Amino acid sequence: AGWEGNMDAFRVEDGAIVCGTIEAPNPQNEYLCTKKKYTNFELRLKCKANRVDQSKVKEPLPVYSPNGGIQIRSQRVANSNQILGYQVDAGPTSWGNLYDERRHRHLFQMKPEARDKLVRKGQWNDYVIRCNGLRVQIWLNGTMTVDYTEADHTLPQTGVFGLQIHAGPPGELWYKDITIKEF
Repeated sequence: AGWEGNMDAFRVEDGAIVCGTIEAPNPQNEYLCTKKKYTNFELRLKCKANRVDQSKVKEPLPVYSPNGGIQIRSQRVANSNQILGYQVDAGPTSWGNLYDERRHRHLFQMKPEARDKLVRKGQWNDYVIRCNGLRVQIWLNGTMTVDYTEADHTLPQTGVFGLQIHAGPPGELWYKDITIKEF
């Protein structure tokens, strides 16, 4: 309840929201979004990425698979399954990053060696995402990875949350223990 999106691309399993599958490629980007819009908040959740066992496939999968994230302060693009707004990245090569979906701006990218020290591969990772005014802060497993202040005052600072998986090779992103505290 309280979410909208392509329900064929999402399921509930073991108390978590799961998007994608390790049985087949993910044909397109998918987003499960809140119906409610948020402005100033603290979002807490756990996230993990599952990928196909490389020993069971004929050709190795790309290192970035699966790729997805948590959309914040985002808007649906009319007449499409696309979304516009900030994305807190999740996936093997992107944990802890802040990206601007559909405006194609990398706002912050962690160095691989720093990311690899923080991420619990194949296990639950804790995210805390705080937005207040133009400021976006992100903590991954207790370590701040982003402290960003938006310079473009024309960009919307209100929007939905969305759980996402990118189109691409087989893989799953799992999300659970989602709590939202509004300021």
